[in-house]
Amino acid sequence: MISTSVQLFAGMTPEKIEVIRAAAHLLEHPAGSKIYAQGDPTDGLYCLCQGLIKEISLNSEGHLRWVRLLGPGELLGSGESLCSTPQAQTAIALRQSQLIWLSQEEFKNIATEHADLLLWVATHMAHQLCRLRTALVQRAYTESAVRLTEALHHVAKEFGTVTERGRLIDLDLSRDEWAALVGIAPETVSRVLHQLAERGVIELHGRRILLLNSARSL
Repeated sequence: MISTSVQLFAGMTPEKIEVIRAAAHLLEHPAGSKIYAQGDPTDGLYCLCQGLIKEISLNSEGHLRWVRLLGPGELLGSGESLCSTPQAQTAIALRQSQLIWLSQEEFKNIATEHADLLLWVATHMAHQLCRLRTALVQRAYTESAVRLTEALHHVAKEFGTVTERGRLIDLDLSRDEWAALVGIAPETVSRVLHQLAERGVIELHGRRILLLNSARSL
């Protein structure tokens, strides 16, 4: 059953939620599974209810150029659904994830009869665009080490696990993925992480990163 309390439906009336509920399909994706791949035909609109997903984009040579982390309440493939273009990213579940999916046909049918659905999608897209714009400004004007440090705090707060010694980031992200997430070179990621570890801000355990409680005041 699709929960009506999920952040995804904030601001929608129960009647409109029921319209989506009647047409939507509930999907379960285990950690590590691919939801769709870059270049795939767009098959509909995805809404993340539970879990964590990473979207990655590759250049023509197959190198990472962009990474985004998505938590509950996020839409996936909204722009592609509106434009009917191929998927621009690859979406992979980092944790057991539950999504609802509206096929292209179902999405268009509902949008035709309920125009406020388009406003709902547009609002989500506007929030995503604002976050993207903020990230681009930070990449242009904020020093690399500061960007990575701020990203660690944000990811730890949003997606980390609370432990006695701090927040554990256990997302199996490679150095290349951290680099694409923040917009810096992979070698810079390695250098800054080791500097933070030497200063006692974090502990490195392979790909797992523990942001220590003492780092909150740094």
